[in-house]
Amino acid sequence: MSNPFEYIRNRVQQHNINQLARICNQDLPAILQDPHIAILVFKVSKKFSDMPAIVIQWNNGGFNDVPISPNNRNGIAGQNKNAIINFLTANGAVNYHDTVFLFRDGPALATCEHNLPQWVRHQTAIPDVCTAAIRVNCITVKGLCGGSRIEFEPFDQAFNR
Repeated sequence: MSNPFEYIRNRVQQHNINQLARICNQDLPAILQDPHIAILVFKVSKKFSDMPAIVIQWNNGGFNDVPISPNNRNGIAGQNKNAIINFLTANGAVNYHDTVFLFRDGPALATCEHNLPQWVRHQTAIPDVCTAAIRVNCITVKGLCGGSRIEFEPFDQAFNR
C-alpha cells in the first residue's frame, strides 16, 4: 500500500503546476513543470509586480568536471554555483532559493547577463552550469501585465553562448 501522504503531496504539487499554467500565456516549459520551481515562481509572482526575473535550473555536473576539485568548474576554486549566485546578487538580483533571481528592471537584468564571467558560459566537452534557464518578463498576477499573466522566454543563451 502506498503512503497516503505521498499521494497528497503529489496532488498538491500537480495543483501548483496547473495553477501556474493557468496564469501563463504559453505552454509551460520543462523547467516550470518541476513542482518545486513552479511553486517558487508562483509565490514570487504574488509578491512582486513588474520585476523581470531569471529562473535557473542548475546542473551540478557543470561544477564537477574535475574529480579532484568537486563543486568547482574547471577545477578552479571559486568557480562554483555560489560564485554565480553572488555575482547575480552583487549585480542587482534579489535571490529566492538560489533559483529565481528578480531584477529592478529589464536593463538591469540585461547588464548583469552581459557581464557574466566567461567561465560561466558554455565550454566544449564540459557540462553547462544549468540545464535550463528562462527569463520571466512580467512576474505579476495583478499588475500591468494584462491581469493574471506571466510571460517568459528562453534564457539559455546567457549561459550557453
